[in-house]
Amino acid sequence: YAGMIWLFGPGKYDHLMLALKHHRKGGGGAHCWLVMRDTAPVKEAFSGLAADVAALAPSVALHPFYINELDTDATYSAVHDILTREVVEVGLGTREVISDITGGVKPMTTGMALAALALNTAIEYVESDRDADGWPIPGTEHVVALDLNFEVSRGEATRGA
Repeated sequence: YAGMIWLFGPGKYDHLMLALKHHRKGGGGAHCWLVMRDTAPVKEAFSGLAADVAALAPSVALHPFYINELDTDATYSAVHDILTREVVEVGLGTREVISDITGGVKPMTTGMALAALALNTAIEYVESDRDADGWPIPGTEHVVALDLNFEVSRGEATRGA
C-alpha cells in the first residue's frame, strides 16, 4: 500500500517499523499517517520514529494527526478525515491506504476499524507466532491483512504489499 494509518503512542514502535518495511519492500509505504495525542511522551517517541524512518527511507512522509481523546469517536473521526481528505490531498485514493490496528488502546482500535470498514478500505495488523503457552516468539513478527470475508493473508501473501 502506498499509505498507511497507524495508532501512535509513547511506547516502542518496532511493529510500526516492521509494517513500513513490509510496504516499502512491495514498492509502497510512501505516506504514514499517525493518529496520536499531542503530549510530551508521544512527541518524544515521534522524534525517535522520525529519525529512524529518515534513516530507513527518507522518502517516507510522516503525517501526524492529533486527537484530544483516546476513544472510539475521536479515532473514528480522525481516520475518516484522513481517508476522505488527507489521502486525497497527497494524490492517493482510499484503496491505496491501509489502516493498521496494531497500536493504540482498544477504543482507538475500534474507532479505526469502524472507519476503515465504513469506507470499505483495507485493514491489517502485526502479530507474532506463539509458543505452546501463548507467549510471542521473538523474531516471528509479520503483517496480517484482513478482509470482510474474514480470510486472513499473512506475510508475503498480503494484498498490495
